[in-house]
Amino acid sequence: MTEELSRTSALASRHAALGSGLEDWNGMGTAWTYATDPDDEHDAVRERAGMFDMSPLKKIFVRGPDAQAALDHLTTRDMSKIAPGKAAYLCVLTERGGIADDAIVSNNGGGEWMIVHGSGDTMALLEASAAPRDVTLEFADDLHDLSVQGPAALDVLNDHCDIDLGTLAYFEHAPATIFDNACRVSRTGYSGERGHEIFADGSVVTDIWDELADSGVMPCSFAALDKVRIEAGLLFYGYDMTEDNTPWEVGLGFTVSRTKGDFRGKEALMAAEGSEKVNNVCLDIDHADMAAGGETLSLDGEPVGVINSPCYSRRLGKSLALAHVRPGIGAGTALIVSGDGIDAAATIVASPIYDSRKLRSARSGLRSPRRLRVARPEAPSRAQKDRSRGTLTPPTTADFTAGSIRSGAEAASRAGRARLRPHQGSAGTARNPPPRPAFPADRHPPKSLSNAPRRPEIQAASPSRPSLPPIP
Repeated sequence: MTEELSRTSALASRHAALGSGLEDWNGMGTAWTYATDPDDEHDAVRERAGMFDMSPLKKIFVRGPDAQAALDHLTTRDMSKIAPGKAAYLCVLTERGGIADDAIVSNNGGGEWMIVHGSGDTMALLEASAAPRDVTLEFADDLHDLSVQGPAALDVLNDHCDIDLGTLAYFEHAPATIFDNACRVSRTGYSGERGHEIFADGSVVTDIWDELADSGVMPCSFAALDKVRIEAGLLFYGYDMTEDNTPWEVGLGFTVSRTKGDFRGKEALMAAEGSEKVNNVCLDIDHADMAAGGETLSLDGEPVGVINSPCYSRRLGKSLALAHVRPGIGAGTALIVSGDGIDAAATIVASPIYDSRKLRSARSGLRSPRRLRVARPEAPSRAQKDRSRGTLTPPTTADFTAGSIRSGAEAASRAGRARLRPHQGSAGTARNPPPRPAFPADRHPPKSLSNAPRRPEIQAASPSRPSLPPIP
């Protein structure tokens, strides 16, 4: 486990039992890998249901008479258009119009808003926007975020929820009770599939996780998350966008409400439109493995871009990447990928490469067309749960195949309920799990975006490669 983490997920023992080394992201031990194969986790999300612990995302409640005004100043969206029970994806900008972070803002009603963000500067910029206004901010780090994604996710959740989640439209949310635990459920996700995020306190999120595992929902690592989000063309702050990029450059112009009042960075952002230095694209690389990231892209011998987020998709049989290239280089263009250990051809393809019309994630609130009735084992008593504590063998990926979803549920339950005793020499941390397998070539190694070196930027000189000449 990474030392000196400032934040801890209540699900840390579950991740350790599944083989995670709890590497750092955003100050929290994160399940970058499990003992299970991320390709099988990927399959679970696309074919059935998988769950990700997204609790490293930071959640902030914004309350008070000027809460809406503070968020209007902070973000690119018009808050007056976000009614209670609605949410919106948006950008947080620097004064220079660059992207300081991306986030989702939810209107909870009654003057309460929630903003969920990643590793950027949202908190500091929100404090600055709130300072002259009648606003209170609460960093709710005990509020966990469990993302349940896949075609069977709605059915599994609805069978144990006190409201009909099928009525929630995309980016809608509501208070609910799931497995008799109070939470807020949002029709959002980061997978390109229909799914829901469950926001619940640390005191109950472990029970929700265990019950979902009992129901056959496969725990999924961030290695699998990278695969599904790259296929879906979804960006990761710190790699696919930084403060050196404007929303116009990375395909996030849709997050800008042009007619709203003033907001941080608006003047610079509007002045930058039409002067983009890069565009975000998806690549299909003629390579049998995942690229490392940071490779140079060339056209007719001239450098024109850089790879930011690579993955290998076993499902598609493709080496994919999100990349930045010079504006004007469109889909169908053949490029050369050059870097350590790779010299391959690549083609710019339309993004998203998976579900290009986004019908799966945004489809209407109906029951899934192929209903998956999950066979649930009899719920154990509290005494049985207590007796089950201890170190248990994590499930294998075979436990979660479509033909054995009940056995997968039972295996996940065994691993999920293994509440590990604290290590004697390190109070507050989970006991060291079994040795984690080395990262194969088709996985991202664990990285902390807050500490990771920046990818080289196309428009700026870099020690690793020369700056690009102007476009002819």
